Amino acid sequence: MMLIRPSISKDASSLALLSLEVWSATYLRRGINAFFADYALKKFSKPSFEAALCDPLEIFLVAERNKLLQGYIRLRLNSDCGLEDTGVAEIRTLYVRPPHHNRGIGKALLRAGLSTLEAGVHGRPWLAVNAQNKEAIGFYTTQGFERVGKRNFCIEDTRFLNYILSYAVSPTDACQKAMQDG
Repeated sequence: MMLIRPSISKDASSLALLSLEVWSATYLRRGINAFFADYALKKFSKPSFEAALCDPLEIFLVAERNKLLQGYIRLRLNSDCGLEDTGVAEIRTLYVRPPHHNRGIGKALLRAGLSTLEAGVHGRPWLAVNAQNKEAIGFYTTQGFERVGKRNFCIEDTRFLNYILSYAVSPTDACQKAMQDG
């Protein structure tokens, strides 16, 4: 049975390795070079996750089965993307190990993350997704997100187009609608 739980400090190395696996499978399909390897090894290091797990503005939820991590969602509070009608809660990362895709893990993590955000006054959660990542864009669209803008993701001087997606219904709006519907 799958369990979704808050991440703990002991998860740092597992989160780092899981992130390297998913990021590499998603963005390094044609091969690996030093430019991307240097970025990924720095970005997805154990110390990087240890620091993030101690940050009170970061929320990590992990999906595990038999005490093995299958995926995670990372939320960032007080993160304004600068666009109107978006909130200040960012879904910074939603990663599921490739062997576990299409098993409902990503959907369960996303729902758990959105539920966690309902407790606060964060408005409509937003996220950035690589414009070429059609699989992720399709997933988020079917989960109630809509494209509201774009911006560049930069590694050194190299830019990559990202779309900004926002949850179509804020948690507050959803509660108000549910109360009206009775």
